[in-house]
Amino acid sequence: MYETLEEVIEFCNDGGGIGLGLDIAHQILPGDSLDLNDQDKSDFIEFLKALADRSFVESTN
Repeated sequence: MYETLEEVIEFCNDGGGIGLGLDIAHQILPGDSLDLNDQDKSDFIEFLKALADRSFVESTN
């Protein structure tokens, strides 16, 4: 559904599906905002990228 980490982080920051008014059966996020500011989101994305195993990504291309 989302093509970038930025979109996923924004979705989660908005409270996921429940935060957007959707009825999601197994959502584990609270429905309220995570209140992440732009710097928080950027830092989180950089952290997630640091966890990536580049050798796996490169071997699948």
